[in-house]
Amino acid sequence: MATILIVEDDNDFRAVMRDALSGVGHDVTEARDAAEALEKIAGWSYDLVITDILMPQVDGLSLIREIETVAPKTPVIAISGGDAAIPPAVSLTATKAMGVSHRLAKPFRLKELLSTVDEVLG
Repeated sequence: MATILIVEDDNDFRAVMRDALSGVGHDVTEARDAAEALEKIAGWSYDLVITDILMPQVDGLSLIREIETVAPKTPVIAISGGDAAIPPAVSLTATKAMGVSHRLAKPFRLKELLSTVDEVLG
């Protein structure tokens, strides 16, 4: 199975994704924000990064740009629930221009997450 980094500022949502992915055999590491994720990426190689887009301090778009620099072959799944000013479709569209081919709008079903992960990992 794969080594996956989940970057999500919502503790409960991150835990649900972690449990679903580890439940099917993946080795999952968590980061509560982009800054923590960058520290983890610097010291480890991941098969996949799943990142929220709208996070405090450093957003997911900045994280994706940094991943392209330090680990350019690492695939990314972008997720977003949007906020009061930015709907998920808008925040996720920006990731398409950055080469992220897989995006999920929150809320999504765990089955959708697992099938997307399987598709990305091949």
